[in-house]
Amino acid sequence: MKMKYSSMIVMISLILTLSCDNLNEFDSIDPVELSKSIGGIYLSNHLKIESTENQEILILQESLVKSQIYQTAYILQTEDMDIVIPKSTSHQSILFNKSILLKSDKKWTFIGVDIEENTIILKRIEDKLGKQNISSHLGYGFSQIKGEWGMETRNEQASAFDYLGKFNKANSSAKLPGGGGGASCTSGGPGATSCSIGDTIGPIGTSCSVTCSDGYYACCKTSNTTCKCVKNDAD
Repeated sequence: MKMKYSSMIVMISLILTLSCDNLNEFDSIDPVELSKSIGGIYLSNHLKIESTENQEILILQESLVKSQIYQTAYILQTEDMDIVIPKSTSHQSILFNKSILLKSDKKWTFIGVDIEENTIILKRIEDKLGKQNISSHLGYGFSQIKGEWGMETRNEQASAFDYLGKFNKANSSAKLPGGGGGASCTSGGPGATSCSIGDTIGPIGTSCSVTCSDGYYACCKTSNTTCKCVKNDAD
């Protein structure tokens, strides 16, 4: 009986030790140095992260200049019907051209469009971080949208694009984006895998870009600063 009890104590001690080692290893990673070693851009802005009814991941980046304002939005479009991203925050991230790596809640989360470039980046990250807790979400479209969204506004829209279009302070007469493509695209359209647009409304600069994986085309609209991916047979 004493031997069983002793064995249990040893196992619990071992588990606690390993857990502490993992946490210490997580905290010891310097995101600034990591960004330099994997070719990304380090961001210290506060980030708000959530998922939408339309199988999207929405990341809002706080402005370092204006109070209570989000200045950049990142959206991953996916086909994952079971996507679950609990609402969370992050104060450290590494941005790439078509993806972003978040450090939050004692784990790393890689979010980006499903293309070879990101597969290579993810492998490089995994090699650098070793056995640390890393989750990845790859989708068919990754968008970056610059504008201004008040922190007081809540996202109650089914789509991240609807929310961003409706509440972007840069869109003086904002309309809901909708899903259209083809002739309604200012830039991009059928056959395009990426597109970008930019504009200035008063003192506010607004722009967006998007990259799509196979089976989708890029569609960018200046009417409400929307850049998204549309299924090839959607029109």
